[in-house]
Amino acid sequence: MRLHISTFVVALLVLTAGCTFNPSEPTADQWDRTPDHSLTEKSIPETPDNLTHKNVVAFAKQVEEAYKWNRELTNQTIELSVGVVEEELVNTTDAGYIVRLELEAKKTYIEDGNRLASDDFYTTYYFINDSSIYRIRSDGNESVPDPRNGEHIRE
Repeated sequence: MRLHISTFVVALLVLTAGCTFNPSEPTADQWDRTPDHSLTEKSIPETPDNLTHKNVVAFAKQVEEAYKWNRELTNQTIELSVGVVEEELVNTTDAGYIVRLELEAKKTYIEDGNRLASDDFYTTYYFINDSSIYRIRSDGNESVPDPRNGEHIRE
């Protein structure tokens, strides 16, 4: 009998090794469900006066981060982050530049009184020149889509 109790205690200790209970950690019912109204829209930056192959990628990143931020932001948003994880200058022509961006957007929000979270990983292409900005989200095909067939962000 003593062997069974000792075996049970040892098994219990092994199974709970590394587990701790921290009463200061919030439970699911204690998580903040209040939208953060200090989150505000971001303005699309102005095109640099001297657009070059050296600054066009950084500019495209700023435009997409503001664009996606504004698309995801609602009056029910608790937390929001948008970040570029990969970037590439795909093509340079006399007409302008084509930039590829891979992004991740994370959002925590309230829906029907519940706290929900979403992650969005996607690829988007930009066509940028001194006078226009076009954007197209990739549909996953291997070929580079022409962003001028997408959304016109600014003229």
